Amino acid sequence: MSIRLSIRYVATSALVLLMLAVPNNMTRAAVSPSAWSFPDSSFGSPATPLALKQNPALAGWDLLVHEMAGNQRAGGYGDTHGVPAFLGQHGTQCGVPTSGADLSGFHAISSLYGENGDGGMAFTCRDHLMLTNHCQPDCFGSTVLTLPMQLDWSQGPATFSFNMSTRHTADRDWMELFLTPFRDQLAYPSSLSSYEDNVGPPATGLGFSFGANLPPDAPCSPTTAQSQCGFDQWSSGLANWCGCDPNAGGDVRNGLHQTQLADVDLNLGSVEDALQGVGPTNNGRARFNLIVSKTHVTLGLAPQWQQPAGVILNAAYANGLNWVDSDLSSNPLPYNRAVVQFVAQDYAACLYQTTDPCNGTDTWHMSGFSMSSAVPLRIIRANQNWADDSTSVSIGGKRATELTFPSPAVAGSYLRTCFYGDPAEAQFSVDKGVSWIHLHILQGMDGFYACSLTPVPAGTQAVYLTGADKFWSLTNPWHFEGASIVSETP
Repeated sequence: MSIRLSIRYVATSALVLLMLAVPNNMTRAAVSPSAWSFPDSSFGSPATPLALKQNPALAGWDLLVHEMAGNQRAGGYGDTHGVPAFLGQHGTQCGVPTSGADLSGFHAISSLYGENGDGGMAFTCRDHLMLTNHCQPDCFGSTVLTLPMQLDWSQGPATFSFNMSTRHTADRDWMELFLTPFRDQLAYPSSLSSYEDNVGPPATGLGFSFGANLPPDAPCSPTTAQSQCGFDQWSSGLANWCGCDPNAGGDVRNGLHQTQLADVDLNLGSVEDALQGVGPTNNGRARFNLIVSKTHVTLGLAPQWQQPAGVILNAAYANGLNWVDSDLSSNPLPYNRAVVQFVAQDYAACLYQTTDPCNGTDTWHMSGFSMSSAVPLRIIRANQNWADDSTSVSIGGKRATELTFPSPAVAGSYLRTCFYGDPAEAQFSVDKGVSWIHLHILQGMDGFYACSLTPVPAGTQAVYLTGADKFWSLTNPWHFEGASIVSETP
């Protein structure tokens, strides 16, 4: 399946419940859940867009930026290659985004992680967080944010709330939200079918898409004059959470059976119907609630009393608007806590546009993160963004790159990463090449892209990663990206 077909596919089946029983041989820390919230003020108000990885308040959050252009994997080159410059919000001095010809609220972005001072694909301004991605002319890119807490519904229904901008001006990008049990978490999840440089959705979990749309001339089913996914009114530029599936009974990808979540009839309302207006105090960020229990999932706009200042719901929607209201009592969720990840996706942002930089990218503004019941997810990001042959040295009879971590692993920790290359040769060493450990592959295509989660000893603060190319006919040299040490131990 081509990338283009994959994008159209996710647009029509973007809201799925992934349920597959898998052995759980991982030890879970005994931690009592409690309420959690992240104050917006902790994001800070820097003078210029501040890259997420450079913001000390977000040291426990994880970020992976992935770029692919044809058979050339830019994401593996991380700090040195970046992307062609594009315009992201806010301004160079964190000015408020505007519309029309005034570009004072925009700044040029050409790096993945902000290594050249532009904030990169995930940055903070004015007490909130921005995610974006831009891939051109014919490529696919993703920005993956992992929160430092897991949503826990072991004691009853748990609510995950967040504020996010609803303005959606580019039809080639969208936002995804994944809830995945710890044992199945991927450094880079995607609702796309598994392809040469993504592994698809996690084996088990909940997945949602926001703004994954089809144009009016390509509705998601013959009965929808305009696609239920994404836009209810195409010209308005506002998006809602997507919940239609042309397959009706689910589908099979990566050998996993995925069942459609029941969604409310979208004719009852969309974001455009519900929102009366948005104000400058929150840059148009509306509040959403995701409520999960073992037997029920609900997702929608929060009621008026929970909305940020300046976001006004029309009277008919004062009590909120749910697009998903799914009874799972006949097939309960086989887990009771999950890792929470957002993925900003972009495919060929400038396709069919002649200007460069083109006007083909959304910036997703986010704030107000809270969970009514949560347990910690310990994340220790590697100090390096990637590893490949060009960064490697000879050690232990192999070519390997040393990744270091700002603090040592605690008991019950795992090395989480994704990589290109031969899975049989994907290994790491915690003793400077004396011995080598094969990565535990969760999902992936042999010789292309795979994601792994592998136990590491307590005290680990550096690893050497090594790999090998498998298909010499493709320009996809082996490399690793997004390496972190993760644990449920506080």
